[in-house]
Amino acid sequence: MSRSKQAGREARAERSAVFVVWRAYQGRVDAMQRSFEYDAFYYGRSFGSRLWRTAEYLLKGLATLGLLARRRPPVLWLQLPPTPLLYVGAVYKAVSRDATLVADCHNSLFTRPWIRTPGLWRLLNQVADLALVHNEYVRAQAIALGLDAARCLVLETRPATPAPAQADADSAAPAGARRPWVLFPAGFDADEPIEAFLSAARKVPDITFVVTGDARRARGGYDDDAVPQNVVLAGWVDVARYKAFVRTADLILGLTLVEGIQLSVANEAVGYGKALVLSDTQLLRALFSKGAVYVKPDPDDIANGVRTALARRSELEMEAIELRAERVERWTKQAALVEERLRMRGGR
Repeated sequence: MSRSKQAGREARAERSAVFVVWRAYQGRVDAMQRSFEYDAFYYGRSFGSRLWRTAEYLLKGLATLGLLARRRPPVLWLQLPPTPLLYVGAVYKAVSRDATLVADCHNSLFTRPWIRTPGLWRLLNQVADLALVHNEYVRAQAIALGLDAARCLVLETRPATPAPAQADADSAAPAGARRPWVLFPAGFDADEPIEAFLSAARKVPDITFVVTGDARRARGGYDDDAVPQNVVLAGWVDVARYKAFVRTADLILGLTLVEGIQLSVANEAVGYGKALVLSDTQLLRALFSKGAVYVKPDPDDIANGVRTALARRSELEMEAIELRAERVERWTKQAALVEERLRMRGGR
């Protein structure tokens, strides 16, 4: 269920911090690992069908409890959602009262269905020692919903560290992708304007769009027959392949219909110094004030934004590199506050 390298990690005698993630990979966890010195454990196997979700969570919960019993970490980091992982953290805290529990709260935790989790606020306010949110917008939202302000800190996502470049950059391009090509990492969630994106792609047939992510999650959110020839559905790709896509794409596209969604791909693009086309929301403009062209969820606006960004690519890439330095500096200050809280709890 977890990655093969974890067996070797567990053999180490020292008690180190542990970060548990119930998904295959999370770039945020990877980007922060060196700073907070935790070992990351991914439990990414999924049964696919929602009918089996309870059994999936049960198996992941048992595997996580086994890990914690062996490792006995002084600091336990949990990525939320899914919220059943918080129950596992509560069990561990009940038997390891001196341990520090850090809840890394992604934006979706404060929306349906996760916000309806029984006991969510009691666990966050009484069991979690720190609740980290990713921006000030979400912090205000979470506190308004009931999260204890004293234990809620903002820790943005640190810009990704670029993977080493390869001699033949085009070798990383997916099959069927002709230059220029735009990477659109999609979750195929309800907040993504997939239909508008496909219509936009049809308006710029000379530009290739490579879409990563499991399109089956769309569940009828778009017409399979409506996918234009210049859109390549690459499906789920492993971490190394995904990073190669980010590094070699001519442009990165991130779209959402919802204010307050941060879009992890935007942070990854800034880390790699890539030009961006982003949805025009207040939060995205505030977090990514440089290196991007902003678009409405309209096919014409998306298509025009992509053309504009490609024409300004060199300029936007230089801005992205400037923004990367600014965001790293801001993140470092935020991380120092988190480290101070951990030291106060005896977790560092």
